[in-house]
Amino acid sequence: MQLVNLLEGHFISPYDFEIGMRIAQVMTGGDLEPGTEVDEAWMLALERRHFIELLQNAKTQERIAHTLA
Repeated sequence: MQLVNLLEGHFISPYDFEIGMRIAQVMTGGDLEPGTEVDEAWMLALERRHFIELLQNAKTQERIAHTLA
């Protein structure tokens, strides 16, 4: 996986890796069996769950504060 290569090559931080993995989870529908069909509500709920979890992380809050400063 490209994210692993970026992490091991020190091109991204461990936290960037975590964010990238969460984005990949949302884009692929999460931990489902291949071929499983999901609807828009499933995708939105998955995105919301990861977004809320990231918002509760101090590193995310620091990045938001830095961006808004």
